Amino acid sequence: MDERLTAAAAARVAGLWAEARASGQRRAVRVYGAVDETRAAAAAVLAIGGVEALWVGDAPAGVERLAVKRARAALGREVGAAVVDLHAGVAGEAVGAVSGAVGAGGLLVLRLPMGFGEGGRFERLFADAWADREEHTSRERV
Repeated sequence: MDERLTAAAAARVAGLWAEARASGQRRAVRVYGAVDETRAAAAAVLAIGGVEALWVGDAPAGVERLAVKRARAALGREVGAAVVDLHAGVAGEAVGAVSGAVGAGGLLVLRLPMGFGEGGRFERLFADAWADREEHTSRERV
C-alpha cells in the first residue's frame, strides 16, 4: 500500500486497475485535495497500476507533461494512463483529447480541488456519464 492513499482507497484503485485490464476498457479516478496532495495521490494511483502516464498541467519533475493548452498533442497517441490537473478549472478539450489517448485497460486520473463542482457545471457535465458507472469510478478524498 502507498501511504499517500488510505488502505481502502488503495484497494479500490487496485480493483479499478484489475477491472480495466480484464475488460479492456478505460476507468476514471477523481482525486480531491490541494495541488500537492492530488499530485501525490495521482502518483500513488499510477504506482499501484505499475504504469507511467502522460500528465497534463501540474506534474512532478521527470515525467512526461503537456501544458493544458497543448493537450491536443495527445491526439493519435496511446498511453497506459493519463493525469489531468483541473485545479485551475475544467478545460473540456484537454480532458477529451487526453481521455482519448488512454488505451484499453488504462486509467484517467482527474485531479480536483476539494469541493470542486459540487452542484456546479462539472458535476452536471459528468454526472450522467458517470452515474451508471459509479462502480468503475473512485471519488477519493486525499
